[in-house]
Amino acid sequence: MKTTTKSCCDAAYGMKAFFRMLDEDPVKILLFGGACPSVTDPIAKTSKFFHLIQLSYADTFTATTANFFRIVPSEGSFNPVGTIYQNLPRYSLPHSKLLTDLDNAEIEIVASQSIADELKPEMYLQDLKAKDVRIIVGI
Repeated sequence: MKTTTKSCCDAAYGMKAFFRMLDEDPVKILLFGGACPSVTDPIAKTSKFFHLIQLSYADTFTATTANFFRIVPSEGSFNPVGTIYQNLPRYSLPHSKLLTDLDNAEIEIVASQSIADELKPEMYLQDLKAKDVRIIVGI
């Protein structure tokens, strides 16, 4: 189940929506979204206390929290790349095709992680971060 909330780039409204979302089922393990630094920054700083990973599709600020990951590439190189996918047949085949396409495009693949259901996803992301992966492609 997905929970969607618009913050209207207002930090107070965004934080209120964040805490309301945490209070609802199901249990959240990942936050996706946030294009406004005025909202993304305080949520990233707070979400670490709830052991939540946060992905931002558009924000380019340099967060100092270990749980924040930008999806938008930084200005400059598009390497190194890491991939992450759920360990199920329906994801394995597209992942293999992606690896082939990246290799054909001469894009360096530093790490490839398959997620097992019983482990925490932040462990995999921390491993990719430790390998200095700059772009993470998820399937």
